[in-house]
Amino acid sequence: MNWIVKLRDKLFGLNKLEYNFLFGKINQNQDYRFKELKAIEVLKPYFPKEYVFETSFSLSFQTIQHIANDIVINRPKIILEIGSGLSTIILNNLISDLDYNPEFISIDQDGDWQKYLQPQCPRVKFFAFGITSSNEFSYERKGEWFDIPNTCEVRFKSYDLVIIDGPKGFGSKFARYGVVEFLNGRVNGSSILFLDDTDRPDEQFVLRNLKEKFSMLYVSSNGRYTRLSRDTSIITSPS
Repeated sequence: MNWIVKLRDKLFGLNKLEYNFLFGKINQNQDYRFKELKAIEVLKPYFPKEYVFETSFSLSFQTIQHIANDIVINRPKIILEIGSGLSTIILNNLISDLDYNPEFISIDQDGDWQKYLQPQCPRVKFFAFGITSSNEFSYERKGEWFDIPNTCEVRFKSYDLVIIDGPKGFGSKFARYGVVEFLNGRVNGSSILFLDDTDRPDEQFVLRNLKEKFSMLYVSSNGRYTRLSRDTSIITSPS
């Protein structure tokens, strides 16, 4: 048997550990793609009528399906989405189909982009904020985050569901950390948080801070996004 292993290593330039790691990654990627296809089928009735503009910045369809499950089950009264996009349209259409009327707020740094989305999202209130340095909510007040005016209504709400996919991560170190400080006093005991891109080191840092600051006991992750809550009476993660 040893000679077969040696022959394999010689032919493919792989040792046993490398071989197992490589094919483990292949299986992982295949499983991810399969779940994406399942999510697409589930969400298809809520796609925009025009072209479906999915990009590398978009939430995965699995993430959107998980958020949709929470909306169906928990009926959050106030939703905050940080980072407007395809998910905004899909969730707007789902909410319209469910015939319930939450307050759905979506904030982004690109007002022109939101103007494109707005006609397709009658249930959504859009807010565009510039990004400022030494922001009051940023990490150690040295980084960048959304410049939300003191009088803006976004500051005076408690959010039941928060979707964090912005601002864009290339702006500064820990670009999304601002949400940790911003949500202080703006979430409640039943709030659910979704943080995208938790396969990245910066978002891992944000995730740890969200978990500790808000005593989030239940953390569900597929590696690329993470859901946080204080209780979990019903499991909403897709199979």
